[in-house]
Amino acid sequence: MKILPLIVGVCGASGSGKSYFSDHFADELRQAYKPIRVEHFSLDRYYLGIAEKTSTERASHNFDHPNQIDYPLFEKHLRELRKGISADIPNYDYAKSCRTEKTDRVEPCDVLITDGLHLFHKDSIRELFTLKIFVHTPLDECEQRRVIRDISERGQSEKIVRYQYQKNVIPMFKEYIEPKQEFADLVIQGTDEISTNNRIVLKQLAPLLKK
Repeated sequence: MKILPLIVGVCGASGSGKSYFSDHFADELRQAYKPIRVEHFSLDRYYLGIAEKTSTERASHNFDHPNQIDYPLFEKHLRELRKGISADIPNYDYAKSCRTEKTDRVEPCDVLITDGLHLFHKDSIRELFTLKIFVHTPLDECEQRRVIRDISERGQSEKIVRYQYQKNVIPMFKEYIEPKQEFADLVIQGTDEISTNNRIVLKQLAPLLKK
């Protein structure tokens, strides 16, 4: 096993299945390579927050622009973990649109999986990934998934979720996220079975895990 961790980055549209795949793939790695330590966290934890705004202002705020991400802190944590240094990862409260006071300690690991909308936006961050994965999913499917998630998990109304998706999510995807697919080492389909995608990515990563 390498001294430095293998860092896997998973990018794609909102609702594409990035986090779903990352969660399941982390579990797959833990089962297939029991001695190794696998960690996973999302770029979503690094939203800057707009707690000072009213609920109406929050509903119209564009959270899908890359300037909403605290990239300096995210990159700092990635580089710390890459050096074998623990990092205190922030938590984000979607209902209040701000970070919480609680952080989660992530210890040095063998494989680090991180996912996010704008994960491939910064050159200095892209170069840290051992393997870059892009999850391709039709936008109509992504929208429906986001509606279900934001209603059940984030307490939003369907009307607001669909408004935000059409007004912000799709334009930001086309401008900032879709063009970054060219930097991916591997493209998987977000509509495929999770076992299929696990198998595809594991095949790509397996030679590195044996070094």
